[in-house]
Amino acid sequence: MSEVQTNIDFTENRQGDQLESAIITSSQEITPEFLRQQKQLREMSSRGPAGEYHEVCAIPQILVDRWKKEGFDVFTESAKSIVAKLKVEGFEYFMSTTKKL
Repeated sequence: MSEVQTNIDFTENRQGDQLESAIITSSQEITPEFLRQQKQLREMSSRGPAGEYHEVCAIPQILVDRWKKEGFDVFTESAKSIVAKLKVEGFEYFMSTTKKL
C-alpha cells in the first residue's frame, strides 16, 4: 500500500490559550491494485497503435491538488508537461503509456 501525502502549514493569530498554529495533513491511499493496473496499461500501450483516444496517465486527486497549490494546473498544462513533471517528481508509476507524446 502506497500513500501520497501533502502537508499545509498555517498560523492563526489568536489571544490567550487559543490555538496559534495548526498542521493540516491530507493523504490518499494508492492501492497496489491501482499501481498494478497502471503497470499493465504501460505494458499494453507498446503493443499497438494508440488510436484517437489514448490515456497518458492517471493522477490521484491528492497530487492534482498539491500541484495546483504549487501553481501547476493539470487541467491547463499540456500532456507533455504533465508527463515531464511526473518523471521529475518520481511518479512514473502513474503513467499509463510508454508512448512518446
